[in-house]
Amino acid sequence: MITMNCPNCSTPGLEVTDDGTIDCPNCGILQASGLKVCPACGHENIFNAENCIVCKEPITILSQIMTMQSDHSQPFRLKQARSQASAIKEREERNSQHRMEGFQEIDRRREQALAEAQEAQKVHQRRVSTILFIIAGLFVIFIALFIAMSLLR
Repeated sequence: MITMNCPNCSTPGLEVTDDGTIDCPNCGILQASGLKVCPACGHENIFNAENCIVCKEPITILSQIMTMQSDHSQPFRLKQARSQASAIKEREERNSQHRMEGFQEIDRRREQALAEAQEAQKVHQRRVSTILFIIAGLFVIFIALFIAMSLLR
């Protein structure tokens, strides 16, 4: 059995039993293991830690009360999120601009393809019109020849 100071009342004589439970004879604190789980992020910290080593939030009730009474600022996770907000906003703005440029490129290609299709349609219509004029001209010449031959007979 190992004897340590209680993280709650600092009284010597905290007993860690072989099965992993921690018992304080003075304040009656009883923990199932030597690790404290952070209520903010869920990280397991050593049993005498006052603040989480990952998110810096107070773990013990005493630390939470002291933080609330002495420091009227925001919790660390909230500070961290707010400090990252402008970077997230800038990144999202860049991503949005990149997507918009992609959409504009797609639209430019669509308009270019539409213009090319319209030009191809005009060329096709000119060819068809030219062929029709040639056929109509040949038909007129054929009719004129037919009439001229009928008159000459």
